[in-house]
Amino acid sequence: MSTFAVTNPNTGEVEQTFDSLTTEEIAGVIDTADRAFQDWKETPVSKRGEVLKAFADLVEGRASELADLIGKEMGKPKKQGEAEVKKVAFTARWFADNSEKFLEDTQLPDAQGADQTYVKHDPLGVLLGIMPWNFPYNQIARFALPNIMVGNAILMKQAAICPTSSQAFQDLITLCLSQNALCCQHFHMCLASCDILFVKFLIKRYGCIKIINQLIGLFGETSTP
Repeated sequence: MSTFAVTNPNTGEVEQTFDSLTTEEIAGVIDTADRAFQDWKETPVSKRGEVLKAFADLVEGRASELADLIGKEMGKPKKQGEAEVKKVAFTARWFADNSEKFLEDTQLPDAQGADQTYVKHDPLGVLLGIMPWNFPYNQIARFALPNIMVGNAILMKQAAICPTSSQAFQDLITLCLSQNALCCQHFHMCLASCDILFVKFLIKRYGCIKIINQLIGLFGETSTP
């Protein structure tokens, strides 16, 4: 089993180490996320918004603590870290306030051969996000928060040097779900101990490389295995 670590760039010292997921564990994580999706997609958009608003309040109230985590992980100065955390709170509130109108059916004009033509905006399922290290919280937020509002479940492969911040993000979301009596027992938004093995497993088992390409634009032109 591979391991990775928090190496404080300010001191050069390894402060924490973590085991990555094993191949055997990955399938169970995916199944857990799918169970979360089955519940979450049926949750009203207004209730999803309540979770994000509660999350924003928690994040904002812990800005100093959260900024310290990424300072130790990737060296971000405290002032910049707190600014990033506050941006995450703003993003959460914005999507909480505006997603319901964005998810309304889009009516298409001049429907030919039909009384009405429209586009529905439905959740897709379990989505995989792969994130870099330079904005540990904001990179997660800009991918995960809008998709949470849509009704999707999220699996996250965060940068290997940022395990504690991604775990903190997940813990705060889970706490908000618990406070709102929602599906926190099945909710796995971030995988702090996930490495590239997770991505390789998905490609091998599900042949989903084209789906990943479309969702996160990460791999460029790649053929299906």
